[in-house]
Amino acid sequence: RNGPGLNFDLTSKRYLEEYSYRGVSDSTIFKNESTARLMNNYVQGFLFIADSLRSAGDYEGALEIVRRSMKLLPNAFDNYAYAAQVFAYMGYLDTLQTFIEEAPTIRKRELYYNWGVTAAAAGRWDDAAYVLELTHRMYPDYVEGFRQLARLYYQQKNWDRLLEIVTAWVDIHPDDYETKSLLRQIRKEQSVRNQTRDGG
Repeated sequence: RNGPGLNFDLTSKRYLEEYSYRGVSDSTIFKNESTARLMNNYVQGFLFIADSLRSAGDYEGALEIVRRSMKLLPNAFDNYAYAAQVFAYMGYLDTLQTFIEEAPTIRKRELYYNWGVTAAAAGRWDDAAYVLELTHRMYPDYVEGFRQLARLYYQQKNWDRLLEIVTAWVDIHPDDYETKSLLRQIRKEQSVRNQTRDGG
């Protein structure tokens, strides 16, 4: 659990026992750019500890560390992004959706996106399809969400649904030439598959 750049035991001792964090979470205290960088360093330290625990299979322990970071730095988006990933690894769909909706951030679409990407990486294909479809419905103009959904269906060879979402996207976004090119490729491949299936 010791990475190439940080020592787990030493980092844990400092972040969980030694640092006092005076004034960090006090909104009444002015914070300049240097302070903001320090706060981000605190968050990354907590997330290093959490990810070390997650890598060792201790998901609950990882979440507990992230909760401590959230309590200290409630406005740090990376806390919520990482917690979403841990919930996704655990397959907690209902818990995660509630968590995202209650998270004090306007960047909710990115949390849903992270959830979908993490579920796919963990081999939870049904979960990934569910959340990426949900993301696409809630944020129909979110490019990264759409592309990740299309990528998932391409990998899963779900040609009918892939053609459906890409066609709909091009209809709404006629200037997206990259996706237009993808649509032509999908239709060409579909034609080849149909010919092969029909024996022609």
